[in-house]
Amino acid sequence: MYDYILEYAEDYVGQQVLVPMGCDFAFGNARMNFKSYDNLIEYFNSVYTDMTMFYSTPSMYLDSLKSEDHTWPLNTNDMFPYADMP
Repeated sequence: MYDYILEYAEDYVGQQVLVPMGCDFAFGNARMNFKSYDNLIEYFNSVYTDMTMFYSTPSMYLDSLKSEDHTWPLNTNDMFPYADMP
């Protein structure tokens, strides 16, 4: 997971990395899934000291990015590259 986050972080700006967990049907047994995530987070934070893993929400993530005060790149490329007409 540590190596995955380091690789994932290469595509992010700033110190925060959002790692979505699960999928459409991942929480059919939410108690089991969250217990597994709790174990992962506890273990990860006990082994690695240069980053911290924790549960978050989209608004918490965006607030943390906003607090870092980045200048974001402007994308002027075609947003619909699969169009079949000009």
